[in-house]
This record gives sequence, C-alpha cells and structure tokens, in this order.
Amino acid sequence: MTKHQIMKVLLVDKTDKTLEAIQSILEKIKGIEVIAVAKDYQAAIQFTTELKPEIIIMDINGSDFQFEKILKQLINVIPNVKIITTSLYSDSRYVLRALNAGASGYMLKDRAYEELAKAIRVIVSNKTYISPGIAGIVKEE
Repeated sequence: MTKHQIMKVLLVDKTDKTLEAIQSILEKIKGIEVIAVAKDYQAAIQFTTELKPEIIIMDINGSDFQFEKILKQLINVIPNVKIITTSLYSDSRYVLRALNAGASGYMLKDRAYEELAKAIRVIVSNKTYISPGIAGIVKEE
C-alpha cells in the first residue's frame, strides 16, 4: 500500500458474529476501509460490480465447492482484485481449490485476529498468503 492510499474492502460471510469480528479488526488497520458487507455470494458479486473493491475477504463454505465458481466470477468482474478466503477447514483440498480458482490467500477463521493485517500486507504485495498452520500441509501436496 502506498502511504496515503485507502484500500477498499468487501467482506463476505453469512454470520453476523464473524462479520463484526473481522470488521473490528479491519478498523484498526490504517489504510483500510470496509465499503460493504455481503451475507451471500450473490450480494458479493453485486457489490463487487458496483463498488469495485481492491480486496475481498470471503468466507468459503466447505460443504459445497460453489465458492470456486464465485471466486472466478469475482475475478472476472475485477481481474486485479485480491481475495483472501477464510474458512474453518484446514484440509489441503480446500486451500488448493481456493488458490487454483484465483484466491490470493487462504486464512483459517480462528486465526483472523492474529493474521489478517499480515495477510493483507502479503496479498497487496502480489504474493500468496496461507495461514502458517496449514502452509506445511499445502507444500506437501
């Protein structure tokens, strides 16, 4: 991030508690502005089209792999958007599917408080972020 640049962030999660927690973390990070909160994938696509965020922090539901299609659609709307996926799942299949679909990062939800600021710094530097607790699992694949 440049010194005075404000990064516009879209949050996507179906649970109010998670949205509130992530939003409170982001409020403490200089240069970040949450421009919208989406509670489902359809709203995420609409907000992305209308508001053009630079960063999307999106929960992925492991019960289906619809998130792959959604990630591709979001990137189709804004090709250079950075997307950090958050999940409860540490299984390498989810991580690899998210990254292969175009996510810039994969972070375990229970690590958001400790890792979110670092994850944002990494992805805006055009690198991939993977929660340290699962990075070793992914490298083995």
